Amino acid sequence: MAKPNYRHQKKQKEQARKLRQAEKQNRRLAARTDADGNVVASPADDAATLPPDVSPAQAET
Repeated sequence: MAKPNYRHQKKQKEQARKLRQAEKQNRRLAARTDADGNVVASPADDAATLPPDVSPAQAET
């Protein structure tokens, strides 16, 4: 007896997983924007965008 082919089910499951991840990412991005559509940056994001040789304390001055 031949084994059943689960390739179609596997592809559907993977597409559903990717869709859930994309929706989750969109919710995160929507939470970071305010009502006017401006991106709200957290202090952790600011520190991540600085060059490696500049500390966050030096950037504030």
